[in-house]
Amino acid sequence: MDRRVVGVLVGIFLGVTALMALPFVLIPSFLFRPLHKGLHRIYLSFLFGGFWSICVYWFEVINRINFIFSGEVGRASDTSVVLVSNHPTELDMPFFWHLPYRAGHAGNVKFVSKASVRNIPGLGWGINMVEYLFLSRNFEKDCLHIHKHMTSFSRNDRAWWILFPEGTDMEPHKVPISQQFQRDNNLPVLSKVLQPKSRGLHAMLKGLRVNSPNTVVYDYTFMYDPVPTKATTILFGQGPKQVHVHMRRVELGAVGHTEAEVKGWCNASFAEKDRQLTFLAENNKFDGTPLSCPLKWKDTLKVAAYVALFLSLDGVSLWILYQSIVVRSYFVISCVSLQIWCMRFGDFGL
Repeated sequence: MDRRVVGVLVGIFLGVTALMALPFVLIPSFLFRPLHKGLHRIYLSFLFGGFWSICVYWFEVINRINFIFSGEVGRASDTSVVLVSNHPTELDMPFFWHLPYRAGHAGNVKFVSKASVRNIPGLGWGINMVEYLFLSRNFEKDCLHIHKHMTSFSRNDRAWWILFPEGTDMEPHKVPISQQFQRDNNLPVLSKVLQPKSRGLHAMLKGLRVNSPNTVVYDYTFMYDPVPTKATTILFGQGPKQVHVHMRRVELGAVGHTEAEVKGWCNASFAEKDRQLTFLAENNKFDGTPLSCPLKWKDTLKVAAYVALFLSLDGVSLWILYQSIVVRSYFVISCVSLQIWCMRFGDFGL
C-alpha cells in the first residue's frame, strides 16, 4: 500500500483515538488522582506509551526511517532523566520517543515547552494531562513554577524531560545573531547549534534534587538526513530517510550544582554537539561507538496489542456517542471544559 495512504489512515486512527480517549478514559481517571498520584501517573504512562509506541513502529517499520544510534543507550533503570538536546527544526517533537521507547519509557516523556502550546485544541489537552512543563519565557515567573513542578515528582515517579536549551529551532538567520553574542562574550563560536541558555536547566535540576536525587542527564545530539521541511513529508513517509542519534549519559553531580557550574557544563555540551554535527556532515556518522538497536518481533506484538485495545476503545466510544444524546452532550462539555481549563489555568497535575 502507498505510504501516503498508510500515513493518512494511521493519522486518522491516532486522531480519533486521542479524541475518544480524552473524555472517556482520561478525564474520569483524574477523579482517582487525589487517592494516589503515583498510580495515576502509571496509568497515564501506559496509555500515552501505547500511543507513542504505535508512532515509533509507524516511523521505523512502515515509513522505513532508519534510526542510527551511537554513544550510549537509554537505561530502563533511569526513571528520572533530563534529556538535553539540540533543536534542528520545528518538526523535532515526534522523533524523541525512539530512544525512550527502547528503554521502556515511551509513556514517561515530557517536553519543556512554551506555554502557548497548551492552548492548541486537542493537542494541548493531552500534553497538559501528561504533565509537560510549560514556560512563559519570563524567568522570574517561570523559576517558581519550575520548582513547584519538579518537586511534585518523587523518586518513585518516572519522567523523561526533553529540554531544548537553545530555546528555538535552528534556522539559518538565527546563526549570525548567536555567533555575534558568542564573540561579544568570548565564547566558542558555533555554526551547527545556537548558544544555549542554562538557567532553565539549572532550575529544573535544582527542583529534581529535592525529591528525585536519582535523576541523570542525557546529553543528546541528533540530525536528519535529509532534514524535513514540512509535516506532510513525515506523515506521508517521504522523509527523512535516516535519523542519526548520539547520546552520552551524565551523572547529576557531573553537571554541577551552582548556576555557574551548570552554565559551564551546558556551554561545553553544545560545543561538543557542534563538533559532533560537523563530524556527521563530513563522515555521515557521529564520532562514537555505533549501537545496534533494531525493533524485534516482540515490538510488533506489543504494537498489535495496543492497536487492538485502541480500536476497541474507539468502537465502543463511537457507538455510545451515536446511541445517546446525554453522552454526546457530555463529550461536547468535556471538550469545551478542557479547552477553557488549558487556556485559563493549565497544569492538571499540580
